[in-house]
Amino acid sequence: MIKTKNKTTPQERNPLIDSLPPFVEMADHPRRLAFNPLNKHTSLTEISEENRQSLLDDMDRLFSPTRLSIEAAVEVQSMIRCGYRDRRPLSPRYMATLYDQKHDGSFAAPGTNARILVFKGITGVGKDALANRICAQYPQIIDHEDGDAVGLKRYTQIVVLRVYMSSDGSRSGFQQEILSAIDRLLQTDYSTTLKARSVSERDVLVANLLKNLHVGLLVLQELQADNFAGSVHREVMLNLILRFVNLAIPIVCVGNPGAFEWISGNTQIWRRLHHRPAIIIHPAYGPDDPVWQQVGRSIWEYDLMPKRLPWSREVSKRFYMASGGFPGYASSIKQLAHKMAWARGLDCISLELLEEAANLLDPGIRRVIKAFTTRNWDLINDLDDTWIGHYRNAWPSNSKIKTTPDIKAIATANKSNRRTAKPEKTNILTDPNTLPEKDLRGTFARQQLLKQLEGAKLSSET
Repeated sequence: MIKTKNKTTPQERNPLIDSLPPFVEMADHPRRLAFNPLNKHTSLTEISEENRQSLLDDMDRLFSPTRLSIEAAVEVQSMIRCGYRDRRPLSPRYMATLYDQKHDGSFAAPGTNARILVFKGITGVGKDALANRICAQYPQIIDHEDGDAVGLKRYTQIVVLRVYMSSDGSRSGFQQEILSAIDRLLQTDYSTTLKARSVSERDVLVANLLKNLHVGLLVLQELQADNFAGSVHREVMLNLILRFVNLAIPIVCVGNPGAFEWISGNTQIWRRLHHRPAIIIHPAYGPDDPVWQQVGRSIWEYDLMPKRLPWSREVSKRFYMASGGFPGYASSIKQLAHKMAWARGLDCISLELLEEAANLLDPGIRRVIKAFTTRNWDLINDLDDTWIGHYRNAWPSNSKIKTTPDIKAIATANKSNRRTAKPEKTNILTDPNTLPEKDLRGTFARQQLLKQLEGAKLSSET
């Protein structure tokens, strides 16, 4: 908690912005976002077993910034400051709106440029880790006193309020989650005292509470297909979210892509929800993907063993194949490998032990990992939360490749008809399994492959 004290303040000042941490330049974001719990320990050999276990649990907090995470941090900083520019406590006109609490469902709001930013990706890609790390750059609460606002001697500013979407997807559950989040920060009991009010009344009360507490950013996490898109209350919850935005409160929505797809049918709401391009997070595309070389490597090098296997091309490839390029699964595998090594009295985590740990993951998770390492959407076609519509279009159908009759015979026949007798280099288009490793996404090359194979098939049939 930060306290500010200003006995005299120029009218042009905005205490809500002045009390924030200094503006972060673009070049400074990577250093500020990066976090490694091991950096505070000079010697890991001297720590106790209890601290060693605690450090292993802290692996979940490890964060290695990527280009996408830096873009997200820049955008969030802009959203918070932009939202506060529309709310100036030294303005009598704005402060009057804090007490204009209408109970007919309407809201007295100043003109606002606040917007919504969406972080979306399937489970395990690190969207919540990104949101949490960005939120950690700001103080949660700032107490103001002595003349920082018209008509108030002191007031509280909540810079970032993180709220988890209610698991039952109900409107009242959503309201309670917001009130409970405020209670945890301020040691209040709004979730109890306002519980007896009607749902419609609480809509207004919750909105006014966020406004009066000068919330700088509302972060809504765990939006899923079942608790948001599949909720019978989804329209009224979305309208409530948009009303918060009308009060100059910017919002970050974090969730599975399936939580947002239903909104595409309403162009007006879709435009407001995607006024800023969504931060879409995918698993790494392959062992040579720069994102994997950064994030995967940082997870691998988070090591508490006496001896360590250095990062190499072989390590990168096998760690990627074991985790599918998902940071969340990679972290779980490395943590489990540590525990197995300690239990067996080993002094190093070998690649074989890593793969053994990966095989202990839930079969459903292993199926998802295999789907992403083989680019085979058939393996996840029955899973609703894997954004199957997107990946079906992004990847070719492996079943088509498998069922193409006598590919090698067609390729051999085509070669025999050539006039030149010079030895030729291997043509990757004759066998989809020989695509080069550098083709990480594989989509374009494989689509071209399928076209040529179909052409070869038709020519042979005619």
